[in-house]
Amino acid sequence: MEFPKSGLTTGAYYKFTVQAFNIIGDGPQSSEVSIIAATVPGAPAQPTLLIATKELIGIAWNDPIELGGTTLDTFLVQMDGGSSGSTSFTTIATVTNSGTDTYTTIPATLPLVTGDVYTFKVIAQNVVGDSIASPTFS
Repeated sequence: MEFPKSGLTTGAYYKFTVQAFNIIGDGPQSSEVSIIAATVPGAPAQPTLLIATKELIGIAWNDPIELGGTTLDTFLVQMDGGSSGSTSFTTIATVTNSGTDTYTTIPATLPLVTGDVYTFKVIAQNVVGDSIASPTFS
């Protein structure tokens, strides 16, 4: 059974119990359950290029300002197909949130074409779901 509760403050802790009532009387209260009100995180900051060689691509980004009331789990790094390829984005790396630096280096095993312009974006994930994507950079 679900009971939607509106008006909760993101990041705040709440405690709930359940109790049944009928014409015979009141049942016992359930054990208390604690929750934290959470939502999806905000978008990460626009990524920046750290390094680009034939061997690897390195990009960095900052955490979203709004974490959604819970910790961030992972980041999805996405790239388009380049100026001569597909304009749809593909996830090329899943980065576990270490709680410190937010960057990744991606081995250049992708079919990169010299001279093509590639566009990157980052999506933050928490227990609730995915953020909207960061602004892109090329």
